Amino acid sequence: MRTLVSDIQSERRDAMARYGILDSPAEREYDDLVLLASKICGVPVALFALIDGDRMWFKSKVGLDVSEIPRQGSFCSYALLRPDETLVVPDANEDARFVNNEYVTGDLGIRFYAGVPIRNRDRLVLGTLCVFDNKPHELSHDEQTALEAIARQLSLRLELRAALASLRTAKKDLKLREMSDEMTGLHNLDGFALLADQQLALARNERLAGQLWVMAVDIDGLKSINSNFGRDEGTSAIRTSAELIESCLANNDILARSGGDEFIVLLSSAEDETADGISQRIRSAFENYNSKSKKPYLLHISLGVVRVENDDNITIEQIIEHAFEAVSRTKQLSKGS
Repeated sequence: MRTLVSDIQSERRDAMARYGILDSPAEREYDDLVLLASKICGVPVALFALIDGDRMWFKSKVGLDVSEIPRQGSFCSYALLRPDETLVVPDANEDARFVNNEYVTGDLGIRFYAGVPIRNRDRLVLGTLCVFDNKPHELSHDEQTALEAIARQLSLRLELRAALASLRTAKKDLKLREMSDEMTGLHNLDGFALLADQQLALARNERLAGQLWVMAVDIDGLKSINSNFGRDEGTSAIRTSAELIESCLANNDILARSGGDEFIVLLSSAEDETADGISQRIRSAFENYNSKSKKPYLLHISLGVVRVENDDNITIEQIIEHAFEAVSRTKQLSKGS
């Protein structure tokens, strides 16, 4: 039977593999938080340290050149002994635990240290956010509170990183799961639902679902194009529409052909004030195409956009339904005008 320590080490290895973070290059989203910790606490050195076996590896660092140190004997190893508390050492020379520590007596000359254990959503200890100085320092209550808040943000960043990795994996698996639309090469409705569910879970994890929008697009008059000019021309109209819509979207947006003359889009990069702007950009793209096209017909579309609320009870299928209801309302208003 494995010991508790080996169980924890195995769980931590699995967690680190999900995050894909060990020995990764510097990233600004982490560096900015570590720099903020240094500035708030008024000390020259701050580290985001992760446990990797017998070493503490620094994902982000300010004021220190080395990228890792042995775990044994480090201040962080002491901080990890009490994972629900912040370890604060105002003056290591007056603390029996550290007065003879090599990081105090050696080149680093640490006198002040504060470290917040970082835990993931499963409460597993992953590392620390720590700050230190080579002179004594008192950490105020507000500074400690801010340091702990930054540590929580780092933990959240790791969970978002894992969710994004899962999203990328889902995208790679789409073809294997036959979730592409053969006519346009876009995702089909099943593929859209899978990716949108992933994106929605990611947004809800960070409480940003209100910044997501779902747009439904309907090609007006496709039946008439098929009847008057043939199905090949109808197919061309669908493909052209797909290209025009896609040209107006950002890389993170998810576009699918949901069937027939209908498309669905998750605007994952749109802010509240820009969702309408994207709709207008798509309309303009079709108007520009019509002005230059030599086709014997014009391509017209109806759009419906709904905001995704941060409600864990609503499903992506319900959101899609609401978007197409918005398209129907748009068509009714157009007929009445």
